[in-house]
Amino acid sequence: MAIIFTKHALTRLDERLFPGLMVEKTIQKPDGVKSGKTPGTLEYHKKFDTQTVTAIVNKTDTGEDLVLSCWVDPPMYGTKDFQKQQRYRAYQKASLWEKIKMDILSAFGL
Repeated sequence: MAIIFTKHALTRLDERLFPGLMVEKTIQKPDGVKSGKTPGTLEYHKKFDTQTVTAIVNKTDTGEDLVLSCWVDPPMYGTKDFQKQQRYRAYQKASLWEKIKMDILSAFGL
């Protein structure tokens, strides 16, 4: 069965620095599958060593798997997702004044 990636999914693969082969393996031999948030979609999960790949998939009219989005958790070091996770963790540990400072800097895109 063919696996097709949307432009969005290919962009996410590139930004998140992990190969499409991991997504293909996730769909072909998942550790788990559940209904996605959007009706008609499926959420595939597969663990690779210390990381879990998630792929959101829809079926095309011809029965092919269409990958809508995908990600890896924990995110790859140095990616935007990794930086976002680091900021979130720092925010959770911060004092009230540090949180206010972080909120102000975030409002200015810093």
